[in-house]
Amino acid sequence: MAKKTKEEVLLTLTDVHFELKGTKSGGVSMPSLSKYKKDPRLAAHMRGVGRKAKFTKAALPIFMKLKQEGEAKRGRPRKVQQ
Repeated sequence: MAKKTKEEVLLTLTDVHFELKGTKSGGVSMPSLSKYKKDPRLAAHMRGVGRKAKFTKAALPIFMKLKQEGEAKRGRPRKVQQ
């Protein structure tokens, strides 16, 4: 599960998935988390690379913000009035 270092708790991507699943918005799917992992805003909260990547608890709100931004882009583009 979560791995402890000196003073911070590090979460794997699976741990992040289960932490966010209990939120009001219903969480984030694993494919979306894998896509969000490449976002530069998470670089400061990420330790390790590739399959060994772990995230601090401070990264959870960033994952939710990325989800909300993705939901805003979803759907058919609106027609522009001319």
